[in-house]
Amino acid sequence: MKATLRRFTTEDGIYIVIWLILFLSPVMGMLLHQPYDADSSFHWDLVLVAWKDLSIFFMLFLIHNYFLTPLLLSRTRKVLYFVVASIIVALFTIYQCSTRPEGPRGDLPPEMREQMPPDKHGQMDDMPGRQYHKPHSFKPNNRPPLIFGEHDIIAVIVLIMLFGMNIGIKLYFRTQHILEQQQKEHNEAIRQQLEYLKYQINPHFFMNTLNNIHSLIDIDSEQAKETVLQLGKLMRYLLYDSERQTVPLSKEVEFLDNYFDLMKIRYTDRLKIVRQRPDDINGIDIPPLLFISFIENAFKHGVSNSQDSFIEAILNIQTDEKGKQKHLHWTCRNSKVHIESDNHNPATKRLPRQGGVGLTNIRRRLDLIYGKNYTLQTLDNDKDFLVVLDITLTDKKA
Repeated sequence: MKATLRRFTTEDGIYIVIWLILFLSPVMGMLLHQPYDADSSFHWDLVLVAWKDLSIFFMLFLIHNYFLTPLLLSRTRKVLYFVVASIIVALFTIYQCSTRPEGPRGDLPPEMREQMPPDKHGQMDDMPGRQYHKPHSFKPNNRPPLIFGEHDIIAVIVLIMLFGMNIGIKLYFRTQHILEQQQKEHNEAIRQQLEYLKYQINPHFFMNTLNNIHSLIDIDSEQAKETVLQLGKLMRYLLYDSERQTVPLSKEVEFLDNYFDLMKIRYTDRLKIVRQRPDDINGIDIPPLLFISFIENAFKHGVSNSQDSFIEAILNIQTDEKGKQKHLHWTCRNSKVHIESDNHNPATKRLPRQGGVGLTNIRRRLDLIYGKNYTLQTLDNDKDFLVVLDITLTDKKA
């Protein structure tokens, strides 16, 4: 509603400025051409004549702007617009041809007519003592009605150009309005998709964390209580900070540290976790929950209590060769756990399939947020699985 009101206010403001200039132009023209002597007077009668002609164009403009252009912009009434507009132009042409001045210079005041030279027919104004020849086909001080003259052609062309200008301005603002609506709908669709993809993370996270606490209840109740408190911190981050479009990178890293601490409780010392990050990560914002899916996949597919396993999560902030743009460089590497089947026959060992829907959702989310300003590469082999994410950071936003 506000955008529509702003559009009409701007459009009407343009029309007001244009018509103010047109109505003031006769006054300014008279002032510029008026002789600089004390006896000269301002000829308001000429200004009124010009205003009379402009008033006709102004009324036709109002009709066209508020009644006819809505027909043109409609999908089903364009033919009606052209019919009505043609009728208006035809009626205006008849009016122009049937409305004549009193004479070649009949609208000019006497003192100005004395200064005028003879016209192209050798005629002089009807001043006392002067004789001039008038063609016999013309009545005194009048032209035959319905003769399409030079001035009539100009007036009709001006009217058509006026209608065209009105249509051009109207279509411009209508196009801008449509583009704004499309952009708004596009942004809303992206927001909804991001919310959907983000909340797909939470159920997996809750399930894994609750399993950790469940395994601790019988083993170490005190540790289970401490774990519940840690889970509360993570919940606070999920409930409040994750609702924002971006969060400080330091908070996201703290969230991952808490998650690692919770997940380590579930596994033995056969799991080796390596975490690296720069000392200074202030002033960098990223979307919340950006890395957690990689970590979850690493624990899901690369960790086992019965085998030696590892997870490496390394974060670097790099600067390009020119030193102008920063890049967030994230790598996550995890071991591949061999899953035995067929009564634990070593010959039937197989590797888990990594990626799948989770990785597809991550790519979709990155596409919506960063577009072409990121690269995501994966390397899958028999021993480990590697994820390399590089994001171009601009204006403190990733």
